[in-house]
Amino acid sequence: MQNLKAKVIAESKIGSRKVIAQMAPAIGDTENNLICGNCHTMLIKGYSAAKFPNVVVRCVNCGSYNEP
Repeated sequence: MQNLKAKVIAESKIGSRKVIAQMAPAIGDTENNLICGNCHTMLIKGYSAAKFPNVVVRCVNCGSYNEP
């Protein structure tokens, strides 16, 4: 397993991208985990860019907007 740290962005940089925010981490199908760039909370377990294209993930722990 590898933890990939997301890049924290300002809310104004979201644009037309879909925002994902949920209490439990989304589950993909790889060995990579996407973690919040601010507080290191797991955002997506099994992260794959192909499965989660053009999204921003809002961390439910700290509220940061994360760009994979």
